[in-house]
Amino acid sequence: GSLLSMDRDILVKAGARFFIPLLAGIILTFTVGGLVGFLTGFGYKEAILYVVAPVMGGGIGAGAIPMSEIYANSAGGEASEYLSMLVPSIMVANVLCIFVASLLNGLGKKNKDLFIKGFSGNGNIMRIQTAKHENKSENSDDKDMTTYSNLAIGLILSGTLYIFGYFVAMLIPGIHAYAWMIIATALVKLFNFVPPVLQKASGDWFEFVSRMLL
Repeated sequence: GSLLSMDRDILVKAGARFFIPLLAGIILTFTVGGLVGFLTGFGYKEAILYVVAPVMGGGIGAGAIPMSEIYANSAGGEASEYLSMLVPSIMVANVLCIFVASLLNGLGKKNKDLFIKGFSGNGNIMRIQTAKHENKSENSDDKDMTTYSNLAIGLILSGTLYIFGYFVAMLIPGIHAYAWMIIATALVKLFNFVPPVLQKASGDWFEFVSRMLL
C-alpha cells in the first residue's frame, strides 16, 4: 500500500538517487555490526544473522518472522527457536530508534539552524519538486474520505500480491515470499499494471491498517 500510493515519477527519480547511498549504508551497517560482534566475542556471523539482519529487515512481521522461517529451512530446527533469538535485538533497536528520532525531531524544531540547511525534506522525498507534482497534490482527490469499497479493493489487491509472492516462492525456493511480493508490487507500480484508482485504494487500505491495527 505504501509503495503503490506513492507518486510514480517521484518514486523513479528518488529511487535512482537513493540506490547508491542505501546500498552503501547497508554494507557499512553489516560490516560495523559484524565487527562489533567479533570484538565482543559474540561472533561475526552471529551478529549479522541475529542482530543486524533482523533489525534491518523491517521489524517483526516483515523481518523476524520470515527470517526465522528462512533460517529454519536452511539450517534446520524450528522457526520459533530462531524467532526467539531475533526478537530481542529488534525490540531494543525499536526503542533506541524511537528515542533518537524523538530527540532529533525536538532538536530540529527547537533550532532550525542546528542542522545543515536543507537537511530535512519536511515530508518531501525530493528536495525540489516540479510544479506539476505540486499542482497534482493540491488538486488531487486523495483528500476525499476513504470509502468501504476502497478498503475492500485495497484488501483484495494487497491479498492478491501477497498470494502471488507465495506461489512464486513455491516455484523458486531460496527467496522468501515477502521478497517476491515486494518485487511484484514494485513492478506493478513502475509499469502501471493497475489503474491509479486501484493504487489509491491499496494506499487507503494500508493507511487503515497502519492506523487502526498496528
